[in-house]
Amino acid sequence: MNTRAYAVAGGLVLLLGLLPSSGACAAQSAVETAQVQRVDDGDTLRIAIDGRTVRVRIFAIDAPELDQPYGREALAEARRLLAGRVVAVTRRDTDPYGRLVASLAIDGRDVGRDLVAAGAAWHFTQLSDSRVLAAAEREARAERRGLWAFSNPVAPWRHRAEGRSNEASAAGRPTVPGDFHGNVSSRVFHAKECPQFGCPNCTAGFASADAARQAGYRPHRACVR
Repeated sequence: MNTRAYAVAGGLVLLLGLLPSSGACAAQSAVETAQVQRVDDGDTLRIAIDGRTVRVRIFAIDAPELDQPYGREALAEARRLLAGRVVAVTRRDTDPYGRLVASLAIDGRDVGRDLVAAGAAWHFTQLSDSRVLAAAEREARAERRGLWAFSNPVAPWRHRAEGRSNEASAAGRPTVPGDFHGNVSSRVFHAKECPQFGCPNCTAGFASADAARQAGYRPHRACVR
């Protein structure tokens, strides 16, 4: 999942997210049918729906970035499952980059669950408490499938956060301490896995969400519960 193109949780859920808020489920639409046109990475693709091309972030999972170990393999697995297929689409939300966040199914099988079970993606627990996805990840870990064959795989949300921190250092911007960053302009704060965590105005650091709230910041709906 390329963070330049994904809000990088700002989700599905998210981001990403990356992503669904408490009102997202209520806003779900009926299942639609679409043709997959292109798979961009392990959890992002493009579909033809309503006569136009729509970028989709798969709901509740997070695949390794292409520059991470197993990122290319995750892309290959997503292509194997999805390339050229007709999918059932359940809309969940729209992420901050305008991508549709959706659950996908092929012949009744949940695509996100199959990717997690294959070891091609993490269950994105920051935005999902799905028991099905949690069980699929436990199974993949136990069998050392896919990315779990590595001794200490780095979750993509941590990889993205580290990348933003390195970019800030290279640009001469001060490193902001804490696992929660507050935007001093909007007074919104973000968790570490959120794509907006390293935004230019996110210069207020907090050790906890409670500390951010006490300082007068409100959580970003897509990346802090």
